[in-house]
Amino acid sequence: MKLFRFLMAPMAMAIAMGLAASPAFAQGHSILKAVLARGKVRVAVTSASPPFEFIGQDGHLEGFEIGIARLIAKSLFNNPNAIEFVRTSFPARWTTVNSGRADFGIMTTTIYPARILKVAFTEGYFKSGNGCLVKKDSPIKTFQDINQKGITVALLNVLPDHQRHATLYPKANALYFPTQSAQYAAVLSGQAQAACTDRPFLAWIVKQHPGQLRMLPGDTAGTLNNAVFLKQGHFAWWLYLNTIVNEMKHGSLYPEYNSLYEQWFGEHAPPE
Repeated sequence: MKLFRFLMAPMAMAIAMGLAASPAFAQGHSILKAVLARGKVRVAVTSASPPFEFIGQDGHLEGFEIGIARLIAKSLFNNPNAIEFVRTSFPARWTTVNSGRADFGIMTTTIYPARILKVAFTEGYFKSGNGCLVKKDSPIKTFQDINQKGITVALLNVLPDHQRHATLYPKANALYFPTQSAQYAAVLSGQAQAACTDRPFLAWIVKQHPGQLRMLPGDTAGTLNNAVFLKQGHFAWWLYLNTIVNEMKHGSLYPEYNSLYEQWFGEHAPPE
């Protein structure tokens, strides 16, 4: 196995260098150079997905992913504040990076095959799953209990949630919302009986409302990878961002990454 990796490493490097030198990828240097010349990086974010991204009491953006974005800015400029946050909606996130309004996006975005056709992704920086929350006194005990007439489930207005409704809860009525915060608010107000989205977000919300809400056990989608996304065809920029993410999880940036993980999730980042 070691011999195989030894033989494959030069081949992988040759492919990477070939892609970088090809006309299709030569433009990839432009984003990295433009960011460095500008002196700050522009990042597409949301403001309605705690504990990942939200408006704090001081009126500024904060959260786990905001910290990750600042760590990338610090890696680029030795300054975590050399950053411009471009607030956008979940449906508009692909357009925001593909139009050049933002250099990359970090918006609790999971990798799906259909999404890879729209944007490029780095490796995942956070593993999550999909779960559901209900009111504390709800008769709903399992995911199967949601799939019945008379039940309304709050979902995000994104393709995976439309597919999840058709596959898991076809008998239930679905209400689609632009933000995760609106999902759980629908449960609190009685507009919906369940809200289903990223488990880390739901766990955070239940922590804020321990006497009002609870999580259903398990998840509906297995392990999902949240990742940085960017415009396709820019190899040098993708390579830089992917390397930084890898260093966060495995190398020199792990202490700072782990500090963010502990701050927002109350536990050590998974050992890599």
